[in-house]
Amino acid sequence: MRTAIRWSFVVGFVLAGFLESNVAAEECNIRFFLLPDKSGVQLSIYPSWKYKLKGQLEDGPLIIEMEGKGGPSFMVGVTIIGLDSQKIPVPSNEQIRENVQRFVDQVKSNAVEKTIEVKELKGTSGNGYYFSATDSMPKSGAYKYITHGMIKVGRSLLAFSVLNNDGQEIIGSRTLAMVKSAIYVNRETLLGENTAEENRKKACKYEMGEGVKKDLELALQYYMIAAEQGDPEAMYRLAYIYDLEGSDNQSIKLYMMSALKGYPEAQAEMGRRCKNGEGVAKNPEQAVKWMTSAATQGVVSAMLALGHYYENGIGVPQNAEQAIRWIKAAANTGDDRAMCDLGCAYYNGKIIPRNYPEGKYWLFKSALAGNRHGLNILQESRVLNDFIYNWPLSMIQCRFMKEIAGDDIFIVNIGDTSNKVLSLLGPPGLKGRSGIPKDGNVEWIDDWDYSFGRISFKNGKVVEANVNRTTDAGKKKISASGKLYDLEAPPFLQPNSPKYRALASSALLTELNHGRHDLLGTEMPTEENIRHQLWLLYRWWSVTSRESFLDSLRWIYEKGHRVNFNNIVTYSEKLTPAQMNAATATDRNFAVVMKYKNELGKKSILGWDFARYISLCRWGYLVGYLSEEEAWANIMPVAKLLQKTFNSWEDLGKNYLIGREFWSEHETDRTGDPLREKYQTLLSDEMSPWKLCPWDMDMAATVTNKPRIPAYNVDRHQFPPEQIRKNRPGK
Repeated sequence: MRTAIRWSFVVGFVLAGFLESNVAAEECNIRFFLLPDKSGVQLSIYPSWKYKLKGQLEDGPLIIEMEGKGGPSFMVGVTIIGLDSQKIPVPSNEQIRENVQRFVDQVKSNAVEKTIEVKELKGTSGNGYYFSATDSMPKSGAYKYITHGMIKVGRSLLAFSVLNNDGQEIIGSRTLAMVKSAIYVNRETLLGENTAEENRKKACKYEMGEGVKKDLELALQYYMIAAEQGDPEAMYRLAYIYDLEGSDNQSIKLYMMSALKGYPEAQAEMGRRCKNGEGVAKNPEQAVKWMTSAATQGVVSAMLALGHYYENGIGVPQNAEQAIRWIKAAANTGDDRAMCDLGCAYYNGKIIPRNYPEGKYWLFKSALAGNRHGLNILQESRVLNDFIYNWPLSMIQCRFMKEIAGDDIFIVNIGDTSNKVLSLLGPPGLKGRSGIPKDGNVEWIDDWDYSFGRISFKNGKVVEANVNRTTDAGKKKISASGKLYDLEAPPFLQPNSPKYRALASSALLTELNHGRHDLLGTEMPTEENIRHQLWLLYRWWSVTSRESFLDSLRWIYEKGHRVNFNNIVTYSEKLTPAQMNAATATDRNFAVVMKYKNELGKKSILGWDFARYISLCRWGYLVGYLSEEEAWANIMPVAKLLQKTFNSWEDLGKNYLIGREFWSEHETDRTGDPLREKYQTLLSDEMSPWKLCPWDMDMAATVTNKPRIPAYNVDRHQFPPEQIRKNRPGK
């Protein structure tokens, strides 16, 4: 967000004045906003605008804040007052004009215009007034122009404010068009004759497109109605949608209401929030109560969380028996996270006696279910060090069908030079193709795993495998055969290559997300991984299409957070010592800039912005927004620029950490310590990409000096927000 706004954008002040006086071209998305008296107002919001709700659910005005999805280059605020719920008589046109004039009187001393005209605004269901003004001396990072007004919409009032800068005149005209076309829907029309369950089922049909055309906006309206009628599942679904859109005040109240009515998913969410202190006071004991209620009703995430609470003594005394009971209960449902955690428990022996075979069994099952951490855990274990880490450049991994060996899935590791099979272990993945005979068979015997078999190759590809495996120290023998599938996997990069060196620039974020450093897309392109990354791009970047993805890519390359950082540096140079001390004490972003500005100098937080730029390209390739050629054409020049700007991996990593601290106080508090640990690991671990790649490695002189951000292409993937929302991992 911008650090300074000279225009007083305080809607509450405007509304207070009104209440006192009365007591004393682009196709838009239709959104419906429910008022406390169960009437509502419909607005046409531009799809390129991101909005969040700030008002209260039970009473009081509903405040909506809007800004551009590519960054906060403008702000629009709309406050909706339900006259019936506030017990306010419908104001006359003259009263509305007087209210707008009072706001003119407040801002005219700072305005360029000597005379500020209050203009009439004729809407679909009522009239109002507005004005526009220009700040005579806008501060650094502040907005230059303001448009403010108020309009009647049926039995409600809309107060609106627009803050923007040069070249954004269209924002004001679009806001005026939006409020003029607003429609009021009364309580009787809204509620209709349907029951809460009927309205919720209608919402689900429109959300999923079951028997009707998908319509998320209509689904949202029915969810709102069903929630007002007391349906707990509708409350939860509505809270979840608000949660995605960043409307914390709205979501937490609905989650709580749904949980109190006994809806188990909402209880699990309240347990998580009480444990972490998100939107509510931190209360581990209450978290245990919520999670226990949800877990006993079959919510898998609650079972797993409860197991970890007992394991670590969160809200309850430590109890290994209860911990394993709940983790096993979750694992037995087939949840990949729970199976992975149970495998880890058997491996580390902290809360259950160590049992390597049982641990491997659950880790393999988790990997088969799509868990991306299974192989990492096996590789980090002492058992696998010899044939994984000692052969980092001389392996292939072939993925077998599940039918080959029951519930297990195998990877054959073959040495480059001799074609000797080293082992038969691991979850899905294909690593390279060197060492594979074009035609013929490879046979193996693995004493450690009691397995033997043969792989058949044709035209350089594995076409069939026969596996025999004896388990439980020879007590049980299984045999199976079948054809391989999913052989076309992305190439794994070698540490001595310029491309691997380029991806290492994003190593900190890759580590934080448990991704791979040797894959362009950070993950194998499985359906689960792509679905997960689509949701993350939507959640953190508001990306739903190639167009919005390229907007984000262009914004971070041309501006990024370094623009605001540099603006604060420039602004601070004009302050007196007293003003600087006051700003440092009250503005966290200002304090961060003052702490590091001399150390960073002209580098600013370029490392933070451009490391994220590389990560964004990698994620875009994984989900299909960028081709492989487009991804490398944008990654390599930026990696070269980082290499030229900074003098070491340590220097780049520190800049990234500073930029992240400037970006988000909340995320720094939440994950700052683990990220700093990963930073130290990258600097010290001999197998980390920073150790494997010298800082001054030749990045190839043939690549271009500037990234080639492609133009929009509607033929590439477009994922509607409702599709991404519906497919959120774990839902």
